[in-house]
Amino acid sequence: MPIFSNESDLTFRRLANYASIEYSYCLWGLAPRAANDEASPFNECMHAYLSAQKALLFHMRTMRDVKGQAEELISVIDAEAALSGAALIGCVFSGEQFTTAEFVTPHWELLPDHWPSLLATILLLVTFFSVAFAIIPWLRGTPTT
Repeated sequence: MPIFSNESDLTFRRLANYASIEYSYCLWGLAPRAANDEASPFNECMHAYLSAQKALLFHMRTMRDVKGQAEELISVIDAEAALSGAALIGCVFSGEQFTTAEFVTPHWELLPDHWPSLLATILLLVTFFSVAFAIIPWLRGTPTT
């Protein structure tokens, strides 16, 4: 259920911006099992991203235009979390407090020991450089033969 609003304030924009930055730090959600696997180098930054999204959703309950939609979405999320048992599950970073004044980056030093994250990172880099090497000759106007 998408939530749309013309209403915005500094807190909303700050939380949305923080969540977007954390999401990019977490490789745009491409790191496998980042939220579920405590050994993942992306686990802590994924928790920061999810915390920002949760804070954003809770803040939206104070916004006149989307209050009802936000309340409904929170109820759906709570119900699904309770049914799946996720509401009872915590991890090492679950109790940590996050602030929009600091960004949580992945633990890159753990990357070589976590094969799923390492493979996802390598695939992302290979894709990026493949696209870059395909585009550079086109931008210069030279043939790619």
